[in-house]
Amino acid sequence: MTQPAPPAPQDRRRFEAYDLLTAALILTVLGAQLHFSFIDVRLPRDPGLYYKLVPSLYNALDAPVANAAELLGALGQSSGWYNLLLAVGLHLLGRGPLPFELACAAWVSLLLLGAALVARHEGSPLAGLCATALAAAMPMVVIMGRTPWIHIPEAAIAVLVVAVWQRDRGLTRWRSVAALALGGSLAITLRHSGLIWMAPIAPLLLWTGGPPRAWRRILLVLAAWGLSTVVPAMQLLQYLEAKMGARDRYATQLPQFLEQLVSNLAWPTFIACVLGLVLLNIRRPSLPRRPVRLLLAIWLLLGGLLWVVFRAGLDNFTPMMVALAILGGLGIARMGPWGLIPAVFAFLISSLPQWLDKNTVVLFHGIPGFPDFTAGVHPNNHYRPWKGFAHAQVRELLAATCPDPSEADCLIAVDQGLFSPFTEDPGALELFLMDLEQVHLLSLRDLGALPRLDKVHGVSTYYCPERDASWRERYPNSQDLLTEILDSFDMQVVWSTDLFMGCTYLWMAPEGEIEDPTTLPAGTSMSAMPGPTAVMHGPTAIGPAPTPR
Repeated sequence: MTQPAPPAPQDRRRFEAYDLLTAALILTVLGAQLHFSFIDVRLPRDPGLYYKLVPSLYNALDAPVANAAELLGALGQSSGWYNLLLAVGLHLLGRGPLPFELACAAWVSLLLLGAALVARHEGSPLAGLCATALAAAMPMVVIMGRTPWIHIPEAAIAVLVVAVWQRDRGLTRWRSVAALALGGSLAITLRHSGLIWMAPIAPLLLWTGGPPRAWRRILLVLAAWGLSTVVPAMQLLQYLEAKMGARDRYATQLPQFLEQLVSNLAWPTFIACVLGLVLLNIRRPSLPRRPVRLLLAIWLLLGGLLWVVFRAGLDNFTPMMVALAILGGLGIARMGPWGLIPAVFAFLISSLPQWLDKNTVVLFHGIPGFPDFTAGVHPNNHYRPWKGFAHAQVRELLAATCPDPSEADCLIAVDQGLFSPFTEDPGALELFLMDLEQVHLLSLRDLGALPRLDKVHGVSTYYCPERDASWRERYPNSQDLLTEILDSFDMQVVWSTDLFMGCTYLWMAPEGEIEDPTTLPAGTSMSAMPGPTAVMHGPTAIGPAPTPR
């Protein structure tokens, strides 16, 4: 077989320049992610109840030998190894947001590195740069990567596994065997969906097996992956039932496929990726002879199929988006250096508005290419740094309401969320990071009926008349439970603040009396607050609250 001729000196210099630009781009994104976490006042929240094991594992690490059974037992649970890793990080770096913020930035960087390596090896250094720019321009990757969204590390591990396999498809080196076995096992046990993304690689490993003696190594990798499926397989049926149970809600509350795709990619990235796919298929090589491209195509089809079946948000299928960035980068790289224009434009148009002054961003609102949410700043949006209501104010509210949150138990009823509205986790992770485990949350969305309670120290709720309907549809019992709490303990508003776009945060206490009013957060307006009647009857309605009969 004829070996390809080595590149000419001028080509080598150009390739090195592309590699340097790729590394610089990844480091730029890493720095931007860390800078964002430094100036943003929000604590990491648990967007899907992925980190419920972290507090107990953190406490168990105080005596690791005595608690060895609990620590090792975590490895038998979904995301258990990652929870344990974060708990160790909290012990080493301190109990606070830093380990989570470092992990978020690191996973985004590793995801971009994996995309760069796969595209470079499959195409050229230019393709690696274009694919990295497209992935870094995707809000699904970078914006979701600022939260502990579990599908970002899932995608990062998956694409790095592909990069390892791509460079040594015959598994001629034992380090490749070890990396594939470990990486695939971590992806599978991180989240149930990891099994879906790893599954197509298994037959491709067998198909491109290489020399006969490589079969033992391939079977060794597959055996490790098979063993790691024990954990998700035991919970897979329950996971799928929960997803199917939420299908109708997803279908009514989430946009259609194309609308989600564009919003998660941003228009310039979407157009660049489509252009790349077209160029890649003008002179299409036979996919069976390009197993990596075949795998990426399968990931794209899998993402679409999963959406059809479950109708869940496309942010659950992040590996599909990485595959799209890689294939798009391979395609536009066929334009030569001109391919950098759509890739770099997509990156700049997606990144720069995040750092512009809010008033300046509004000027660009509505211009084609700029995402519609560039001007929308609110507690659940990580496109721009949030500097408003956050954990500092919550700490002051708890100090004012609870006897002593550092010494005595304090029960707070939570409607929607303690720190931000419409959140899966009522705020347990944030309280743990604030070292306020004596504060107990009664999440009204999780209750079938209100338990017998001697005392409720406070109520955290939101008054969002025009935005609350979808939450009440999702948790129809929560409104009745909130009303029951307010009536049973004569809860009165003691503090409020406007959050965003007509949404008000309300803090209540029995009979409007709190332990220490002097510690209430400063700078709040007590004027035009909705009274208890509006809170009990008005959050789901548009317009004035009805008068009770």
